[in-house]
Amino acid sequence: MAPLFEWDDKYSVHNNKLDSEHRELFYIFSQLYDSCMQLVSIACFERLLGQLVSYAEHHFSAEEQYMAEKGYEELDNHREYHNFFQK
Repeated sequence: MAPLFEWDDKYSVHNNKLDSEHRELFYIFSQLYDSCMQLVSIACFERLLGQLVSYAEHHFSAEEQYMAEKGYEELDNHREYHNFFQK
């Protein structure tokens, strides 16, 4: 099965650490999607969902810190996207 969420260099933010984290998020999303499509156990789904939430929280924090350090003008707007995702 082809991954639903597949990394492409057009998504790059030209920061190796953040791009690596973005690739990991794509990978976790794909695993979650595959588990849904294959009707795996609810325990597997819950584990993957927990992994996604945990990793996203880690990534969002790192990304926001990086943006703040670089003086990114749209940080508040980007933070709102993160907050929306975490609800």
